[in-house]
Amino acid sequence: MSTRPDDEPTDKPGDQEDPASSREDRVRGGFFQPDATRTPHHGQEDGASEPAARRSSPPDDDDELPQDAGFPFGFDPTVLFGGARSGAAGRGAAGRADRPGEASGDGGDGAGGSGTPRSRGREGRRGPGPLALTIMILAGLAVVLLFLSRTWTEVLWFSQLGFSRVVWTQWIAAGAMFIVGTLIMFLAVLAAMTRAYRAREITLPYDEASRNLESYRTAFEPMRKPLTFIVPALLGVFAAGLELVPHWREVMLALNSQSFGTTDPQFGLDVSFYVFILPVLTTVVSYLSRVVIFAGLASVVVHYLYGGISVARQPHFTKAARIHLSVFLALFALLRAADYWLSRYQALYSSNTKFDGASYTDVNAVIPANAILAAIAAVIAVLFIASVRARSWKLPVTGVVVMIASALLIGTGYPLVIQRFVVDPNAQREEAPYIQRNINATLTAYGLDGIETTNYNAATTAQAGQLKEDAESTTSIRLLDPNLVSATFKQLQQNKQYYSFASSLNVDRYNVEGQSRDTVIAVRELNLDGLDAGQRTWINEHTVYPHGYGMVTAYGNTVASGGYPSF
Repeated sequence: MSTRPDDEPTDKPGDQEDPASSREDRVRGGFFQPDATRTPHHGQEDGASEPAARRSSPPDDDDELPQDAGFPFGFDPTVLFGGARSGAAGRGAAGRADRPGEASGDGGDGAGGSGTPRSRGREGRRGPGPLALTIMILAGLAVVLLFLSRTWTEVLWFSQLGFSRVVWTQWIAAGAMFIVGTLIMFLAVLAAMTRAYRAREITLPYDEASRNLESYRTAFEPMRKPLTFIVPALLGVFAAGLELVPHWREVMLALNSQSFGTTDPQFGLDVSFYVFILPVLTTVVSYLSRVVIFAGLASVVVHYLYGGISVARQPHFTKAARIHLSVFLALFALLRAADYWLSRYQALYSSNTKFDGASYTDVNAVIPANAILAAIAAVIAVLFIASVRARSWKLPVTGVVVMIASALLIGTGYPLVIQRFVVDPNAQREEAPYIQRNINATLTAYGLDGIETTNYNAATTAQAGQLKEDAESTTSIRLLDPNLVSATFKQLQQNKQYYSFASSLNVDRYNVEGQSRDTVIAVRELNLDGLDAGQRTWINEHTVYPHGYGMVTAYGNTVASGGYPSF
């Protein structure tokens, strides 16, 4: 025996006179709604229902409670904050609106005339109160003032320095990128949601899961149109603000890039490509990948909500859902292929413990592996497009599995094997050509690649009496190493536990008794870590121990007895 609401017995009085509440109408309305025009069940006489009706009837006008009844001290907070009135006043107003004969219009019999009963929600609806409006206005003014105080300070600062163009260039570039990124995300997600909704299939619920989904659709329907625009707008604002705007500098550099006139030895591209163009391409591919992901997820949600995708018993996709999903997966696979391809050039940025730049493993393992992964990703994109006509997910799913396995084996495992068994046993021989590349690039970057080198034959023997002739020079030879003498300075000149010296001291020359003397200099700096935990109070840190104590100087070319510095 079925327990569905629309399968009730038909021997009830009045069921034969209900043409408007058919099963199909109630299904299309979103719920299996009970008939609103059914008469009471057997055994419910008019007299039996009279007491309940009498109890639920609104009070007469003479018996109504005061409007402020039910509120503390007789005060209604909706006067300040607005909103619908509650309590006895709201019930009294609703009761008067529901009485027969008080509908708007000329009729007085409760159903006649051209009017209808006043809406209870409309009767008690009220806008924000004066206090709520004041709070909102003050909050808005605070936000505007905080924003303007920062921006206007920046404008005044750069204008005073004569560089107002700098700050305006930054803001215009960031604003343009924000608008473009927001529009791209907004239009992509909006198109995905709209296409998925228009491609929905209207069917009658046939089981419990479909009936529940129909209920969700009915509840969601009033919010569908606003959310269709709100969700893409929010995604666009957050994605553009977090992903694109911070990279305004790279975009401006790319738009104003110049050729370096030097090519890299690996790909033969101008070095300006790696400095200006490659960072922008990486950012664009990353942002487009996020656009495709969010648009695809939005399309999947809409298709699932309207029955295009079903996973109740076994996965089921309508034709439109399969096409949309295949297109998004193909686009994502193409963007992954582009990302792998750009990773080949990014391998030249790699850094290791020995030197910066591409190493033997990068050139012989990482770059070829990324090229292979890019080709696999492109093939998977083609398989997703082909699955639209084949009506099967076997080929693209197989491709995805191959892609994951290749990323683990080729992208990660192969470079590790090369590094472990080829490079590490003989690193000096294998890395020598790539270390030389690093040296050449450094010389070129500092403009030292045109220097001519000559051999210098140093004299290793001295003639008799030569040191006497060079006595003025030899007396200036530094005996104290500023990189090693810091510990000695600390031991002899620290004075207090809360003072310290830098690990590497400075050198300078001072005129002492008419002679220029080499000196090693150190500032006795404050070190609060030398204080006990009980002394680390706000008063001590800001008033008692606010600074260091003087400077310590020692002759660089003279030592005292015992080899100590001569202060």
